[in-house]
Amino acid sequence: MNNTEFSSAQKSELFRGLQGEVLAAVKQAAIVRHVEKTARLLKQGDPPEHLFVVTEGRFKMTTLNEQGRQKTLRFMGPGDAIGCAAVFRNFAYPASCTATTNSKVLSWNGSRFNQLVELHPQLARNALAMMGGRAEEMLERVHGVASGSAEQRIARAILKVMKQATIKEDTLAISGQDLAELSDTTPFTVSRTMSSWKKSGVIAGGRGRITVLEPKLLFQISLSARR
Repeated sequence: MNNTEFSSAQKSELFRGLQGEVLAAVKQAAIVRHVEKTARLLKQGDPPEHLFVVTEGRFKMTTLNEQGRQKTLRFMGPGDAIGCAAVFRNFAYPASCTATTNSKVLSWNGSRFNQLVELHPQLARNALAMMGGRAEEMLERVHGVASGSAEQRIARAILKVMKQATIKEDTLAISGQDLAELSDTTPFTVSRTMSSWKKSGVIAGGRGRITVLEPKLLFQISLSARR
């Protein structure tokens, strides 16, 4: 592993504030793994054997409910840790993870990483803070579903993906199905909303790509749906 590969991983909240021997131990235990587009990194229900940190590319986290319906949870880019909660708490992966582009991750054996957490308090604090942040994000999403209209939820979902994007830009590669799952609505509602926004100049694009022309207006929509 070269320094460039590990420097991307160091952007992760998981490694914030780590220095010297601690950082060297974390780096030494890591393995570089290439993941081709559409390949699955981990599967919901599998044992938590590995923890990953994205260094290049993009991944989609999805889950299946009891009825077998898929739901997109979030997108992950460089610096994001994948499988951390399952590894730290020793429960099966709660979601599946698939590469949406040719990607690269650093991989740690779950047992070995837990040993590092036990040995180094700062790593343990980072892990706890990161899991708390993920829980807060999910609570915010549940609150948004309960309190917002479909238009508000779709706007919030687009803004969330923009925030999570690897490169901060206004054009996003995302399908209508993914957007429907992220906003807890239907592909038909997403299509109808996108058409309305295109006519009013809020967005442009098509075929799985959205260009946000008026991000401030989209933010206003996310707070209060237009009448």
